[in-house]
Amino acid sequence: MGVMRFDDKTKRMYLAEYFADRSPSEVMENTGFELDVAKAVEAKLPPPDVLEILLTKVDPFRIMV
Repeated sequence: MGVMRFDDKTKRMYLAEYFADRSPSEVMENTGFELDVAKAVEAKLPPPDVLEILLTKVDPFRIMV
């Protein structure tokens, strides 16, 4: 659904990027804890050649991609 990161100062997890077919509020609703979504931006798609490798070699059953 997105990419989580940790704030260097507070050590709390936050949503850094969300995928185009999701929204920050949807990501927040699907976590079991409070999540800061204020800094979230829409993630950019990888280049077509990288996406092809991810879909055919890394995750052909699309478990994570």
